[in-house]
Amino acid sequence: MSFRANRILIAAAASACLVALAACERNSTATDAPAATGPVAAKKAAAAAASADTTVTIAVEGMSCSGCENSIREAVEKLDGVAAVRATAKGKYAEVRCDPAKVTVPQIAAAINKLGYKADEKQTTVTK
Repeated sequence: MSFRANRILIAAAASACLVALAACERNSTATDAPAATGPVAAKKAAAAAASADTTVTIAVEGMSCSGCENSIREAVEKLDGVAAVRATAKGKYAEVRCDPAKVTVPQIAAAINKLGYKADEKQTTVTK
């Protein structure tokens, strides 16, 4: 392959990446505060983990990359009673370990939907 053909392929790949990045940025909010850190945040996370005895798996449409997964994780982790979140674009779901006394499935779905994704409460499983 010629040098010029290689440059064209690289430019096309870079363009596709920029389009995908722009789509992910549309789905995230620019005003999100950074995740809390420090001893208070660590104590809150430890307390949530200790009381988290339920795992909620909810179907999510609209994720396409790790940026989408991170946006969902960060938004849902802000909810009181959430100990851990794992979102996967490939599997099209989010898995939330939480305390059901503090957070509900509709609250989790609302946090995801607020970002522009579609969390399907009807396609949800809850395990203890």
